[in-house]
Amino acid sequence: MKWAKIAALVIACGCATLAFVAWRGMLTMRQGMADCLNWQGKSLAERFIIDDARNRELVAEVSGFAQRVTDGTQPAMSGFAVLRSFYDGPLLLALLHTSLANHVRTIATTEEIDLQDVEKVSLQFFTGVSNGKVATADWQKVRGLLMEQKICETESSIGFVIPEQVESFRRKIGQKALFDCIAIMQQAGSKTDPVASQTVLDPVAELKKILASAH
Repeated sequence: MKWAKIAALVIACGCATLAFVAWRGMLTMRQGMADCLNWQGKSLAERFIIDDARNRELVAEVSGFAQRVTDGTQPAMSGFAVLRSFYDGPLLLALLHTSLANHVRTIATTEEIDLQDVEKVSLQFFTGVSNGKVATADWQKVRGLLMEQKICETESSIGFVIPEQVESFRRKIGQKALFDCIAIMQQAGSKTDPVASQTVLDPVAELKKILASAH
């Protein structure tokens, strides 16, 4: 009888330990995912050319989602789909479209380039990519011209700056590379369906769709 009580106590202690480890593991996973999400949101201003108002909206949306992950009202695993969206898919396309337009806006007065024409070409091309109407080879050429590997030094949630190499918009793209890129986009986009007049590529809208669909 004595040994049975001891065995029962050992088993109970073991179960309690396992439950505690599982609970701590879940909390750690939630916090880790939330930290990754917040870092990605805050690093967007370094990776892309985004106006302050839009960047604040993006950071706020990601921060709200990350907080729900921390609280447990949003599954931690759903964060992986959100993290992937920063590097591929409709959100990346919208970020590139916005960055290209903002970049051209800063040089339009010094270069032989028309902002409205570039915006139309960019919208047609990236919408075509999103709809699967642009050849992968053309998309990869444009991606290679517009993006580069960059060391991002956004501060983490615990106050440390951990340099990380990430794919970012090429801020110092040369004139020839820019014109070559626009030419590829124009040629590839001409083979796609015309874009509806109300079509927009807004990073905030795309991010909201992704967050709403995350389960």
